[in-house]
Order: sequence, then C-alpha cells, then structure tokens
Amino acid sequence: MIYFCCHAPDFPAEDQTTLQDQQALLTQRLDKLAETMVSDDQQKWFAVSINEVQSSLEAYRTGNILRGESDMQSAEEHLRKAFSGSDIKVGFIAGESREAAKT
Repeated sequence: MIYFCCHAPDFPAEDQTTLQDQQALLTQRLDKLAETMVSDDQQKWFAVSINEVQSSLEAYRTGNILRGESDMQSAEEHLRKAFSGSDIKVGFIAGESREAAKT
C-alpha cells in the first residue's frame, strides 16, 4: 500500500511495472491476509480497508490521483487497526429525522 501511495499511477521506470500489475499483486496479498482475520473486529476493519482499496484503485484508473492517494492511505490505516486489535465503536447514532447524536 505504501508503494502505491508513493508511486501510483506513474511507477518508476526501473521497476518495470504498471498500475494493473500492482493492482493484481496488491489484490493477491490482501486475499492472503483475509485468511488471517479471525476476530469479528479484525474482519470488520479489514472489510473497511478493502472497500477503500477498491475505491482507491478506481480513482487511480479514472485519473483522480488525489482521491486514490487519500483512499489508499485510509485503507492502510484501517488495515493497521485490524492487526492492532482495535475495537470498532459506535460514535454516533442517527435517527429517522437524520439528526445525529453522540453515543
């Protein structure tokens, strides 16, 4: 993920790689990591991270580099939380009126 944040979508020529190559490699690595997520909280953080990775890759493919970088950084942060044992806590609840209240 860090490599993506630093170089995507224009990877260094000496690395002889493309956005598609790196996407395939990242997907393969994340698939292997998915097998290690055992607790509910790990699985939830991992799912958040995967959604952000997908959003990031789509942004890179469409030329929105800033969003791609931002989403990939968020994905990395949430993946770290999956391994840190952080609980997912509800910070607010929205009612039918769509007004949010802190919990």
